[in-house]
Amino acid sequence: MVDIHVGDIVRYLPLLTGVNNLKASLFAVCNQGREMLAVAHSINFSLCTVFVLMWSSGWIGSKFGVDLVGPFTFLTWRYVLVVLILGAMLVVFKKWKSLTPAEWIRYLNIGLLSHGVYLGASLTSMNFGISVGMVGLVTSMQPMFTAFLAQRYTGESTSKYQWIGVILGIAAVLTLVINQLTLGDSVFGYVLLVSAVLGLSFATLIDRAGTLEKEQSNEEPTPLLQVLFIHSVAALAFFSLFGVFLEKMETTWSPALIGSLAYMAIFVSIGSYGLLFLLLRRMAAVKVSSLAYLTQGTTMIMAWLLLGETLTNIQWAGVSLATTAVIIVQLDKVDFRTLKLRRLFRTTKSLEASRKVA
Repeated sequence: MVDIHVGDIVRYLPLLTGVNNLKASLFAVCNQGREMLAVAHSINFSLCTVFVLMWSSGWIGSKFGVDLVGPFTFLTWRYVLVVLILGAMLVVFKKWKSLTPAEWIRYLNIGLLSHGVYLGASLTSMNFGISVGMVGLVTSMQPMFTAFLAQRYTGESTSKYQWIGVILGIAAVLTLVINQLTLGDSVFGYVLLVSAVLGLSFATLIDRAGTLEKEQSNEEPTPLLQVLFIHSVAALAFFSLFGVFLEKMETTWSPALIGSLAYMAIFVSIGSYGLLFLLLRRMAAVKVSSLAYLTQGTTMIMAWLLLGETLTNIQWAGVSLATTAVIIVQLDKVDFRTLKLRRLFRTTKSLEASRKVA
């Protein structure tokens, strides 16, 4: 039989109280973590939704523009407006940070690839008869290249679930491209689109690698407004070079052209590209790139509604398969860890409830 004295209880009471306080603190931290996790997922979902809609509408606006002027002429005027708007915003908000030469080179290269090569090749393909829906579809192959190169450039591994999703996406795109080639579409038009995909893929990975490098060194990120301005200056130089030498910048101004330029400059060049690089600061490159599988389906539906481009049964099947692919890509190992964290939170809540009842 064990004798318990009042003195022992008094002596160990602070220790017992400390343990209870520690448990209470743990419950509080878990609850707070659960709430923060839910908010983060909600914000990311909202940003992804707006990004998909804005990015998809860009192909519709581009189609209206290239029907009125040459693709590089359209892009040159568009980025003149973008640079002016961003420059004014930089002056007003004073969002400028001194950069090293290496940072300047990185941001200029990203702008050249993500705006110059990607948009220049994509819009030129429309001049070769490629439909808006197919432009959106082929450019959705970007996740394949991003997943393949991500580990080398950013150190972010690609899980088996992501690879399954990427392979499904490739299958959807190849099925539809082969179908269009049998109907007489230009092979060179699709070569241009593959070049566009490679340009955006490398730009995405270079930007993500730079973001991870800053995070590891606890360095403050470069203001997004400044980054977009540098990107746009590089793109403007690229577009104006081709616009002057290939198209002589021949322009017939009209309300339709002005409206298209304004929409593309504000909502697509600034809005959607801003969201793209914002998402790359919040999510892994492969997951952000996987949203391309959703933009192609959205673009096809918009082209059907606004431009009268019809969707065949094969195209509908391709859109469905690609949408399934993006869902699978999102179910990577990080998400399963998140599910485990949620189970941990539920367990701590149950323990807390039992403690209160006791």
